[in-house]
Amino acid sequence: MNFNKHALRAAMYADIDEQDMRDAEEVFGLNKTERAPKFFYKRLNWNEHIEMCRQTKGFSYYHHMTEEAFNQLVEILREDITCNYIKSRNSTGGNEPIYPELVCMVGVRFMGGELIKSLAGIGGMDPGSANRVLHKFLLAVDMCEHPDLALVLPTTEDAFAQVARKWSVRSDSFGLMDGFLGAIDGWLCCMEKPTLMNAADYFSGHYQRFGLNVQAMCDANLLFMYVGVAAPGKTNDLRAFNRLIELKNWFDELPPNYFVGGDNAYPLQNSLLIPFSGAERFEPYKRSYNFLLSQLRIRIEMAFGRLTTKWRIFRSNLGSDVELNSQIVRVGFKLHNFVIRAENLSFNIPDTNRDALGIEPIEDGPIGNNGFLELAETYQQGDGMGLRSARRNWLLEEITVRGIIVTDVDEN
Repeated sequence: MNFNKHALRAAMYADIDEQDMRDAEEVFGLNKTERAPKFFYKRLNWNEHIEMCRQTKGFSYYHHMTEEAFNQLVEILREDITCNYIKSRNSTGGNEPIYPELVCMVGVRFMGGELIKSLAGIGGMDPGSANRVLHKFLLAVDMCEHPDLALVLPTTEDAFAQVARKWSVRSDSFGLMDGFLGAIDGWLCCMEKPTLMNAADYFSGHYQRFGLNVQAMCDANLLFMYVGVAAPGKTNDLRAFNRLIELKNWFDELPPNYFVGGDNAYPLQNSLLIPFSGAERFEPYKRSYNFLLSQLRIRIEMAFGRLTTKWRIFRSNLGSDVELNSQIVRVGFKLHNFVIRAENLSFNIPDTNRDALGIEPIEDGPIGNNGFLELAETYQQGDGMGLRSARRNWLLEEITVRGIIVTDVDEN
């Protein structure tokens, strides 16, 4: 039976007391708001989208990787990002489910710096669904252990040798830096002020911004071997580094003929070389040592630069809570590695012109990095720092004996 609610209300209110009026309204539902019909979103037609990208040659521009790499990423994550077809149809009023390609599109374009509300409109879904899709993507990448997405520290002799060989071709150190495994540095991932009681701990006095202290190490081809969201932004690199138990254990177990390079924020040890600082850096042979080390350390800065250029979400402040921001950081580093591997990218520097650098040629090369193993005990009491400085002392002596002089080096 159909009722004219306005006529019924007028007739009822003509001769009725207040209690009877409320009872009638409850029975007939006169004050209930009618539910608006659910809007039917038109999903992005993936085939049409792909065709548009191909004709305009814009796939990499929109998705920050080639079409082949994107399809490979979809297949890697497909099991974890596929929606339940029946549940999706029921919850969307019969609309087409959100398919894996759309999930990946939302994820990579969000990491590329686009707003989630814009991606919701592009993909044909409401903003709530777009947020759920994004979280599904982030979780899938974060938990994925596929080799193409992995950050892997070498742990075997074969792995050490393979990584070290890639570094050796990028140095003019005459073999002195053989055994170099990686460049390590800290990076402040900027974020909005967190809504936490200890929000001040996330403020970096150096950068004058809120953020997270991220410690990372890369190989010669800018692939990250390790990343750790170590501490709030206020924490310096040394304290942040000391919190990374897994990484410190890896350093402790390194064979003696392998080492890593960092800046002066890190502690000098045989497995972690740092530059000379202060007045020492102006001494000729120590300048040469600093140059040869920085020639390799610059790779971590290049890796950070590529990360933030490719995944431009890191060019602005992350706006989520600390936990989600940390997950976004981990996902960004894994996507960085994935693109380099999937597109088979190589970041080689052309052979350095030694004449232009002022590196004096030598008649006979040094005895090689293994010479450190033979001479290490000589330096145990060399400068009061014990065996920790033995490798650096050995390198400095080799540079001095061989007369390796680097001139015209910018000290800034």
